[in-house]
Amino acid sequence: MSHGFEDGALQGVTVRADLINAFDEKYLIRDGSGVGVGAPQYGPRRGLYVGVTKAF
Repeated sequence: MSHGFEDGALQGVTVRADLINAFDEKYLIRDGSGVGVGAPQYGPRRGLYVGVTKAF
């Protein structure tokens, strides 16, 4: 989700938040079968990322 400020001291500032895997579920990306692959690979755990940008 993101929000852009249009007025006041924060004019031109955008704040953004991204939530990855909100319920912290385990999920398989690759099962490890195949030539040269020896282990299964799982998706990322829960993550919260926040960013702030300023337009000049």
